[in-house]
Amino acid sequence: KASGTLARGVKIDRIVIDQERVFIQLDGVAGRISLAPLMWQTIHSPDLTAERPFVQVRRRLKPLPKRTPRFLPPGLSIRVDRAFVKAASLVATNGRRFDGTDVQTSGVARHRTIRFFEASFVMDAMRISGNSTLRAADPMQLEVDARALVRMTGQPVWIMAGTASGDLGSLDITAQLNAPFRADFAGRAQDLTRGWKWSGKTRVHDFDLRAWGGGGALGQVSGTLEMRGDAKGFSAAGPLTPAGLRAGAFQTRFEGSYAARVVSARRIDVVHRGSRAHLTGAGT
Repeated sequence: KASGTLARGVKIDRIVIDQERVFIQLDGVAGRISLAPLMWQTIHSPDLTAERPFVQVRRRLKPLPKRTPRFLPPGLSIRVDRAFVKAASLVATNGRRFDGTDVQTSGVARHRTIRFFEASFVMDAMRISGNSTLRAADPMQLEVDARALVRMTGQPVWIMAGTASGDLGSLDITAQLNAPFRADFAGRAQDLTRGWKWSGKTRVHDFDLRAWGGGGALGQVSGTLEMRGDAKGFSAAGPLTPAGLRAGAFQTRFEGSYAARVVSARRIDVVHRGSRAHLTGAGT
Protein backbone atom coordinates (compact mmCIF):
# COMPACT_ATOMS: atom_id res chain seq x y z
CA LYS A 1 0.00 0.00 0.00
CA ALA A 2 1.33 3.44 -0.97
CA SER A 3 0.08 6.94 -0.21
CA GLY A 4 1.16 10.58 -0.63
CA THR A 5 2.79 12.56 -3.43
CA LEU A 6 6.34 12.77 -4.79
CA ALA A 7 6.81 16.38 -3.70
CA ARG A 8 5.18 16.20 -0.25
CA GLY A 9 6.26 12.69 0.61
CA VAL A 10 5.38 9.09 -0.16
CA LYS A 11 4.67 6.32 2.35
CA ILE A 12 4.88 2.67 1.36
CA ASP A 13 3.93 -0.12 3.77
CA ARG A 14 6.18 -2.77 2.22
CA ILE A 15 8.52 -3.22 -0.76
CA VAL A 16 9.69 -6.73 -1.69
CA ILE A 17 12.38 -7.49 -4.31
CA ASP A 18 12.96 -11.20 -4.91
CA GLN A 19 15.66 -11.97 -7.46
CA GLU A 20 18.14 -14.77 -8.10
CA ARG A 21 21.01 -13.03 -6.26
CA VAL A 22 19.19 -11.04 -3.58
CA PHE A 23 16.01 -10.86 -1.52
CA ILE A 24 15.10 -7.43 -0.12
CA GLN A 25 12.16 -6.52 2.10
CA LEU A 26 11.61 -2.90 3.16
CA ASP A 27 8.87 -2.03 5.66
CA GLY A 28 7.54 1.41 6.51
CA VAL A 29 9.33 3.32 3.76
CA ALA A 30 8.77 7.09 3.71
CA GLY A 31 10.48 9.90 1.84
CA ARG A 32 10.33 12.84 -0.55
CA ILE A 33 11.56 13.06 -4.15
CA SER A 34 12.66 16.33 -5.78
CA LEU A 35 10.94 16.81 -9.12
CA ALA A 36 13.43 19.01 -11.02
CA PRO A 37 16.35 16.52 -11.09
CA LEU A 38 14.12 13.95 -12.80
CA MET A 39 14.61 15.99 -16.00
CA TRP A 40 18.29 14.91 -16.15
CA GLN A 41 17.72 11.31 -15.02
CA THR A 42 18.50 11.87 -11.36
CA ILE A 43 16.29 10.53 -8.60
CA HIS A 44 16.95 12.85 -5.64
CA SER A 45 15.47 12.28 -2.19
CA PRO A 46 16.20 14.92 0.49
CA ASP A 47 15.23 12.41 3.18
CA LEU A 48 14.33 8.73 3.31
CA THR A 49 13.37 6.50 6.24
CA ALA A 50 12.54 2.82 6.70
CA GLU A 51 11.60 0.79 9.76
CA ARG A 52 13.40 -2.54 9.32
CA PRO A 53 15.02 -3.48 5.99
CA PHE A 54 15.99 -7.11 5.51
CA VAL A 55 18.55 -8.09 2.84
CA GLN A 56 19.63 -11.63 2.00
CA VAL A 57 22.40 -12.03 -0.56
CA ARG A 58 22.20 -15.38 -2.36
CA ARG A 59 24.89 -17.48 -3.98
CA ARG A 60 25.17 -17.33 -7.74
CA LEU A 61 23.41 -20.32 -9.33
CA LYS A 62 24.07 -19.46 -12.96
CA PRO A 63 27.29 -18.33 -14.70
CA LEU A 64 27.81 -14.57 -14.78
CA PRO A 65 26.52 -13.10 -18.07
CA LYS A 66 29.27 -11.77 -20.33
CA ARG A 67 28.62 -8.09 -19.75
CA THR A 68 30.15 -5.27 -17.77
CA PRO A 69 28.82 -5.34 -14.16
CA ARG A 70 26.70 -2.36 -13.20
CA PHE A 71 24.46 -1.03 -10.46
CA LEU A 72 22.18 1.19 -12.55
CA PRO A 73 21.45 1.77 -16.24
CA PRO A 74 23.85 4.25 -17.91
CA GLY A 75 22.86 7.88 -17.31
CA LEU A 76 20.65 7.19 -14.27
CA SER A 77 21.75 8.29 -10.81
CA ILE A 78 20.14 8.15 -7.37
CA ARG A 79 21.03 10.61 -4.62
CA VAL A 80 19.84 10.54 -1.01
CA ASP A 81 20.79 13.46 1.24
CA ARG A 82 19.74 11.75 4.46
CA ALA A 83 18.62 8.18 5.08
CA PHE A 84 17.63 6.78 8.46
CA VAL A 85 16.76 3.20 9.40
CA LYS A 86 15.71 2.12 12.89
CA ALA A 87 17.04 -1.42 12.46
CA ALA A 88 18.37 -3.49 9.56
CA SER A 89 19.48 -7.07 8.92
CA LEU A 90 21.87 -8.45 6.32
CA VAL A 91 22.43 -12.15 5.60
CA ALA A 92 25.61 -12.74 3.57
CA THR A 93 26.09 -15.53 1.05
CA ASN A 94 27.94 -17.59 3.67
CA GLY A 95 24.86 -17.50 5.92
CA ARG A 96 26.26 -15.10 8.50
CA ARG A 97 23.72 -12.57 9.76
CA PHE A 98 24.51 -8.97 10.69
CA ASP A 99 22.00 -6.89 12.67
CA GLY A 100 22.36 -3.12 12.99
CA THR A 101 20.35 -0.29 14.54
CA ASP A 102 20.29 3.49 14.26
CA VAL A 103 21.55 3.37 10.66
CA GLN A 104 22.20 6.81 9.13
CA THR A 105 23.86 7.78 5.87
CA SER A 106 23.77 9.83 2.70
CA GLY A 107 24.93 8.63 -0.67
CA VAL A 108 24.97 8.60 -4.44
CA ALA A 109 24.45 5.60 -6.76
CA ARG A 110 25.53 5.75 -10.39
CA HIS A 111 26.05 3.37 -13.31
CA ARG A 112 29.06 1.58 -11.81
CA THR A 113 29.63 3.15 -8.39
CA ILE A 114 27.81 3.61 -5.07
CA ARG A 115 29.21 6.03 -2.51
CA PHE A 116 28.14 6.34 1.12
CA PHE A 117 29.05 9.50 3.03
CA GLU A 118 29.35 9.67 6.83
CA ALA A 119 27.45 6.42 7.29
CA SER A 120 26.99 5.22 10.87
CA PHE A 121 25.26 2.34 12.63
CA VAL A 122 25.28 0.36 15.87
CA MET A 123 26.04 -3.37 15.87
CA ASP A 124 26.01 -5.09 19.24
CA ALA A 125 28.23 -2.92 21.50
CA MET A 126 29.97 -1.20 18.59
CA ARG A 127 29.17 2.08 16.86
CA ILE A 128 30.77 2.26 13.42
CA SER A 129 31.01 5.34 11.19
CA GLY A 130 32.80 6.28 8.01
CA ASN A 131 32.77 6.55 4.23
CA SER A 132 32.79 3.83 1.58
CA THR A 133 32.79 3.36 -2.18
CA LEU A 134 31.50 0.28 -4.01
CA ARG A 135 32.45 -0.40 -7.63
CA ALA A 136 30.61 -2.79 -9.92
CA ALA A 137 32.96 -5.65 -10.80
CA ASP A 138 33.23 -9.40 -10.38
CA PRO A 139 34.02 -9.68 -7.54
CA MET A 140 32.71 -6.32 -6.33
CA GLN A 141 35.40 -3.77 -5.45
CA LEU A 142 35.25 -1.55 -2.39
CA GLU A 143 37.12 1.11 -0.44
CA VAL A 144 36.28 1.78 3.20
CA ASP A 145 37.49 4.36 5.71
CA ALA A 146 35.90 3.67 9.09
CA ARG A 147 36.03 4.43 12.79
CA ALA A 148 34.63 2.34 15.64
CA LEU A 149 33.78 2.95 19.29
CA VAL A 150 33.03 -0.05 21.55
CA ARG A 151 31.36 0.26 24.95
CA MET A 152 30.81 -2.84 27.09
CA THR A 153 29.80 -3.08 30.74
CA GLY A 154 32.82 -3.50 32.97
CA GLN A 155 35.25 -2.77 30.13
CA PRO A 156 37.24 0.32 29.17
CA VAL A 157 36.16 2.08 26.00
CA TRP A 158 37.75 0.74 22.81
CA ILE A 159 38.55 3.27 20.06
CA MET A 160 39.84 2.19 16.64
CA ALA A 161 40.04 3.29 13.03
CA GLY A 162 40.93 1.57 9.79
CA THR A 163 40.86 1.42 6.02
CA ALA A 164 40.16 -1.37 3.55
CA SER A 165 40.76 -1.55 -0.18
CA GLY A 166 40.34 -4.32 -2.73
CA ASP A 167 37.48 -6.62 -3.65
CA LEU A 168 35.37 -9.35 -2.06
CA GLY A 169 37.99 -11.91 -3.06
CA SER A 170 40.94 -10.15 -1.42
CA LEU A 171 40.76 -7.03 0.74
CA ASP A 172 43.83 -5.23 2.14
CA ILE A 173 43.22 -3.89 5.65
CA THR A 174 45.10 -1.49 7.91
CA ALA A 175 43.82 -0.58 11.37
CA GLN A 176 44.91 1.37 14.43
CA LEU A 177 43.73 0.71 17.98
CA ASN A 178 43.99 3.90 20.05
CA ALA A 179 42.37 2.82 23.34
CA PRO A 180 42.49 1.11 25.82
CA PHE A 181 46.00 0.47 24.45
CA ARG A 182 47.81 1.28 21.21
CA ALA A 183 48.32 -1.25 18.43
CA ASP A 184 48.65 -1.29 14.63
CA PHE A 185 47.38 -4.02 12.31
CA ALA A 186 48.17 -4.69 8.64
CA GLY A 187 46.71 -7.68 6.86
CA ARG A 188 44.22 -9.07 4.41
CA ALA A 189 40.70 -10.53 4.37
CA GLN A 190 39.90 -13.13 1.71
CA ASP A 191 36.95 -14.98 0.17
CA LEU A 192 34.40 -12.71 1.83
CA THR A 193 31.41 -14.14 -0.04
CA ARG A 194 32.00 -17.75 1.03
CA GLY A 195 34.36 -19.14 3.68
CA TRP A 196 35.78 -15.78 4.78
CA LYS A 197 39.12 -15.59 6.58
CA TRP A 198 41.68 -12.97 7.54
CA SER A 199 45.34 -12.79 8.53
CA GLY A 200 47.93 -10.17 9.31
CA LYS A 201 50.50 -8.76 11.71
CA THR A 202 49.79 -6.67 14.81
CA ARG A 203 52.32 -4.44 16.53
CA VAL A 204 51.35 -3.98 20.20
CA HIS A 205 52.79 -0.79 21.71
CA ASP A 206 51.59 -0.45 25.31
CA PHE A 207 49.11 -3.08 26.52
CA ASP A 208 48.56 -2.58 30.26
CA LEU A 209 46.36 -4.68 32.58
CA ARG A 210 45.74 -1.60 34.74
CA ALA A 211 43.22 -0.43 32.10
CA TRP A 212 41.03 -3.37 33.25
CA GLY A 213 41.67 -2.84 36.95
CA GLY A 214 44.54 -5.33 37.16
CA GLY A 215 47.89 -4.93 38.87
CA GLY A 216 50.87 -3.13 37.42
CA ALA A 217 53.53 -5.82 37.88
CA LEU A 218 53.76 -6.53 34.15
CA GLY A 219 54.00 -2.86 33.24
CA GLN A 220 53.42 -2.00 29.60
CA VAL A 221 53.53 -5.00 27.29
CA SER A 222 54.82 -4.64 23.71
CA GLY A 223 55.59 -6.96 20.83
CA THR A 224 54.55 -8.27 17.42
CA LEU A 225 51.88 -10.92 16.82
CA GLU A 226 50.98 -12.93 13.74
CA MET A 227 47.19 -13.17 13.67
CA ARG A 228 44.57 -15.05 11.67
CA GLY A 229 40.90 -15.87 11.96
CA ASP A 230 37.71 -17.13 10.33
CA ALA A 231 34.12 -17.91 11.29
CA LYS A 232 35.30 -20.46 13.87
CA GLY A 233 37.62 -18.18 15.82
CA PHE A 234 41.00 -16.48 15.78
CA SER A 235 44.59 -16.97 16.91
CA ALA A 236 47.61 -14.81 17.74
CA ALA A 237 51.23 -15.84 18.18
CA GLY A 238 54.51 -14.02 18.73
CA PRO A 239 56.94 -12.55 21.28
CA LEU A 240 55.61 -10.13 23.91
CA THR A 241 57.80 -8.21 26.34
CA PRO A 242 56.36 -7.04 29.68
CA ALA A 243 58.54 -4.11 30.66
CA GLY A 244 57.72 -4.42 34.36
CA LEU A 245 59.24 -7.92 34.70
CA ARG A 246 62.59 -6.97 33.15
CA ALA A 247 62.91 -10.57 31.98
CA GLY A 248 62.86 -10.16 28.22
CA ALA A 249 60.40 -11.60 25.75
CA PHE A 250 57.82 -14.34 26.26
CA GLN A 251 56.71 -16.42 23.26
CA THR A 252 52.93 -16.21 23.41
CA ARG A 253 50.17 -18.11 21.65
CA PHE A 254 46.39 -17.59 21.97
CA GLU A 255 43.58 -19.53 20.27
CA GLY A 256 39.97 -18.65 20.91
CA SER A 257 36.75 -17.06 19.70
CA TYR A 258 34.41 -14.15 20.35
CA ALA A 259 30.62 -14.31 20.60
CA ALA A 260 27.91 -12.47 22.55
CA ARG A 261 30.48 -10.05 24.00
CA VAL A 262 32.52 -12.90 25.50
CA VAL A 263 36.07 -13.92 24.53
CA SER A 264 36.66 -17.66 24.98
CA ALA A 265 40.25 -18.95 25.12
CA ARG A 266 40.65 -22.54 23.95
CA ARG A 267 44.40 -22.42 24.44
CA ILE A 268 46.92 -20.03 25.98
CA ASP A 269 50.64 -20.82 25.89
CA VAL A 270 53.34 -18.56 27.33
CA VAL A 271 57.01 -19.60 27.18
CA HIS A 272 59.87 -17.49 28.57
CA ARG A 273 62.57 -17.37 25.91
CA GLY A 274 65.44 -17.31 28.36
CA SER A 275 64.50 -19.91 30.99
CA ARG A 276 61.99 -21.91 28.88
CA ALA A 277 59.50 -21.67 31.78
CA HIS A 278 56.10 -22.66 30.37
CA LEU A 279 52.60 -21.55 31.34
CA THR A 280 49.38 -22.92 29.78
CA GLY A 281 45.74 -22.01 30.30
CA ALA A 282 42.20 -21.71 28.94
CA GLY A 283 38.95 -20.03 29.92
CA THR A 284 36.62 -17.08 29.27
